[in-house]
Amino acid sequence: MKLTLGELIITIIDCSSPALKQPQCEVYEGGMCSREFDPVCGSDGNTYTTECVLCRENKNSCIIRKGTCH
Repeated sequence: MKLTLGELIITIIDCSSPALKQPQCEVYEGGMCSREFDPVCGSDGNTYTTECVLCRENKNSCIIRKGTCH
C-alpha cells in the first residue's frame, strides 16, 4: 500500500482538516458490521471494507477518501 506525499501529510493532521472525513462511529456502536464491500481509505494508510470496520479496528483513523488506498 502506497500513499502519495499529500496523503501522508494529511495523515499528520487531525480529522478537522477539510480533506478528511470524520467517521460516524457512533452509528455502529453495539452492532455488527455488514458484509458489504464499500471500501474507505483510512488516514492510517489502510483500506477498510466499510466505514463500520474502520470504526471497529481503528477509531483514531479519519477517512481520506471513499475507495481503496491503492
